[in-house]
Amino acid sequence: MPVYNEENTLLKVLKEVSKVKISLKKEIIVVDDGSKDNSKKIAENFIRKIKRRKNISYKLFSKP
Repeated sequence: MPVYNEENTLLKVLKEVSKVKISLKKEIIVVDDGSKDNSKKIAENFIRKIKRRKNISYKLFSKP
């Protein structure tokens, strides 16, 4: 899911998406597009609580 300055809704959305029951393996991908708020920290804190997790973070085309 693309994220940009979504600190007010991100945690709620992540919780709702993680509750969805499907018969396939589920993967939630959060792509933070350089948010200026706490969106990245919220996503990182959320994934710390998940058993099977992977956190990939890098800057691409960042502006000075």
